[in-house]
Amino acid sequence: MKKNFLFLGYLTLAIMLIGAGCVQTSDNKVQSKPAEEQTQNPTRITDAVEQKSGGFTLSVEQPDELGKKKAVYVKFFNVPEDLKKNAEGYRIVMGKNANPTQENATYWYQLGKTHEDKILTGLPSGIRHFRVCVMENNQCVAYTNNTEINLR
Repeated sequence: MKKNFLFLGYLTLAIMLIGAGCVQTSDNKVQSKPAEEQTQNPTRITDAVEQKSGGFTLSVEQPDELGKKKAVYVKFFNVPEDLKKNAEGYRIVMGKNANPTQENATYWYQLGKTHEDKILTGLPSGIRHFRVCVMENNQCVAYTNNTEINLR
């Protein structure tokens, strides 16, 4: 009887240890690298800007409740059906310079194909540029236009 309880105890411990190592899976994969430097005393450009590129629209906003967390709300919509059909997902790219791409972005975030918005947190202060691209075969095939925002 004592051996049965000991065996059950070891079995329970093994299941807990194996279960603790399991990875949570989802469509969203965080891939980022830190900004190279922060802008000192940035000029305030705008708090929300929308840009359009062939019907593919990007909106980047920093409501007051997100500003305290160094965060922005990124939303894109009106993705053309031909792009949506073949999309593996979307990538939000951010950079210090206008028109960031997946190759020169200082930060990027991968979204699954069913997502069209995201709150990004822990971003550096200053003027930043955002774009979203449609991913096919791990490459950006179409970008929104550049959207600039002053992160506070």
